[in-house]
Amino acid sequence: MFAFKFYGTAGLLLACILPCIASAAEKCAESVFTNSIGMKLVHIEPGTFTMGFDGKAPGDALKPEHIPRKYLKSGNYDESPRHKVTITNSFYISEAEVTIEQFKQSRRDFPGFKAKLDGHPYVSGISWYDAVAFCEWLSAKEGRPYRLPTEAEWEYVCRAETQTPFSSGYTPPAHETPNLWGIKNMHTGVLEWCLDWHGLYRDESQTDPVGPKHGWTKVVRGGGLLARSRNSDCGFRREGGPAILGRHAGRRIQARQPLPQVGAVSLQFVSVFR
Repeated sequence: MFAFKFYGTAGLLLACILPCIASAAEKCAESVFTNSIGMKLVHIEPGTFTMGFDGKAPGDALKPEHIPRKYLKSGNYDESPRHKVTITNSFYISEAEVTIEQFKQSRRDFPGFKAKLDGHPYVSGISWYDAVAFCEWLSAKEGRPYRLPTEAEWEYVCRAETQTPFSSGYTPPAHETPNLWGIKNMHTGVLEWCLDWHGLYRDESQTDPVGPKHGWTKVVRGGGLLARSRNSDCGFRREGGPAILGRHAGRRIQARQPLPQVGAVSLQFVSVFR
């Protein structure tokens, strides 16, 4: 018997990963472009960052009464050790979450999740499989590869070269406020599905990590729409079964290079420019 860290408001942040390779050179020359369904995508350069949370800086800075003392000392069990991660390829990621209207172009009967989210434009109440299906639909529609971001790619973009708990410092930014790389709502929007199976971090540097080969739950990130601030900082991790219809879960999509080959990791949900 074990508990999933899946709570708060989950949405679908479909990080539309578009690869930047030779056949897409003309697109990679653009810093921002808008695709066929009105989704704005921002170009992200490769780089190295420190991933994870050791419990010290956010705990000392925020000191919220709702954080258990044991977490102030060591962070949540799956957010440490902090480790260096290198992203070797550039990619495009959606500026914000996928909207209900954008998602309904692939599923016209989708009603959208209404409870507590009236007036919120971003899609929620979808499973990880729904998110992947949307990526596949959009890839086929445009002839470009779209997929969910890996967890490392998500945190790399969320931090945007910062080391504070939030990309804006020690408190969350206002909703719809972009970070230094022009990406919005990673601390304040719906929860976002990532590509990876959930697993513990390794105490070593990694390059283009894609998570465990197998697992029970998928990684969920973000989700500050109805969550306490500690539950939406750069390093906070959640998890959920891939078939769960997270009522506040949405997605962001990404367009980028193919995933690296690591063991027996399945790549059936990743498409690339040819």
